[in-house]
Amino acid sequence: MNYQKPDVEKVIKIRRYTSLRYLNAILFFICLYWLFSLLLVGKKLSAIIPLIIMILILVTVKDHYYSFTKKEVDIKRSKNFYIIITIINIIVSIVTFSNYSLFFPYIANKNYALILAGTMLILSILLYVKASKIYKNTDRVYVKYMTNNKK
Repeated sequence: MNYQKPDVEKVIKIRRYTSLRYLNAILFFICLYWLFSLLLVGKKLSAIIPLIIMILILVTVKDHYYSFTKKEVDIKRSKNFYIIITIINIIVSIVTFSNYSLFFPYIANKNYALILAGTMLILSILLYVKASKIYKNTDRVYVKYMTNNKK
């Protein structure tokens, strides 16, 4: 088959961001569940944390969407937002370890709260690592594409 170069580049960009899109979606919906649960139990002040994370995720999703239309991919802002999300999740994990009912009053067992906080922390770390690899052009899809093009 004879593919045109712009089509191949667009497919490569889409493949590079696929895992980021899925990880963003998982973290977004966990935070949405967390936000609604906090609002239902009346913890409006604690609900600011998942709301901030959700806003940062939506900004990164917008950046990823716009990167498909641009020639150059700029993921630096998204990478910085993933650092912020990871720091927030580290703080949430530490606070959850000492007082889980502050952020997770709707969960009856401390272990479940720690699992939820740990899951969010792992997802944010994975997002940062993947974004860093894309930023440095060391991700698997880019490396494979570049090695195939050099032949």
